[in-house]
Amino acid sequence: KDLSEYGLDKPYRVTITVDGKKEPVTLLFDSLSSGTRYMMVEGVDTVYSAISLMSDFSFLDADAMRLRSGLVWLHSIKNIKEVSMHLPNGKHVLWVDDQIDPVDNSGTFEAKLNGQPVSEDNARALYMSVISIAYDAELAGEVTETAPTHSFTITYRNGRKEYLSLYRVNNRQYAVRLNNAPMEDVGFTVNIASLRKVEENIATILSGGTIK
Repeated sequence: KDLSEYGLDKPYRVTITVDGKKEPVTLLFDSLSSGTRYMMVEGVDTVYSAISLMSDFSFLDADAMRLRSGLVWLHSIKNIKEVSMHLPNGKHVLWVDDQIDPVDNSGTFEAKLNGQPVSEDNARALYMSVISIAYDAELAGEVTETAPTHSFTITYRNGRKEYLSLYRVNNRQYAVRLNNAPMEDVGFTVNIASLRKVEENIATILSGGTIK
């Protein structure tokens, strides 16, 4: 509600062209001089911590920006209907129905994980861990695995779906494939730590705990 808290009331604007999108995307970066960096995508009512991007803008090269714009699901949970997750420990489905008015906070929020009710805080935390999967590095070599170890399907309220499949490269890195792209186009990896966070959050919810 108060973007000045994040230095986004008078942001720096960077407009980029993203493969597969007709219109350019404008990224908003905070004007704070130090500390954690914050960013938004223009038109999306969510603030993201950009601590992994460091305090300068050296990440704004074409390949890195194309990666971040094409892979990170920069969408409010309000636009989401369902997140289906196929993980090594099985399939899990997060269903959400966010009817809360962002102006006066009226309305309701409902969520279920595998058909069981989930608190709003836990649902939001689990969803955030999915869309915050951290991209690690460029892929060195080729993907040799033929089946993904992890896959995510996000279904939006308008029926559109996005897919993310991850293929094991080594003990810590997994190659990223977005929306059934040709395997020869797979060129980046994510770190296992991001995937473990999702799995830990699911385990916490299923055990009746609260995600911290």
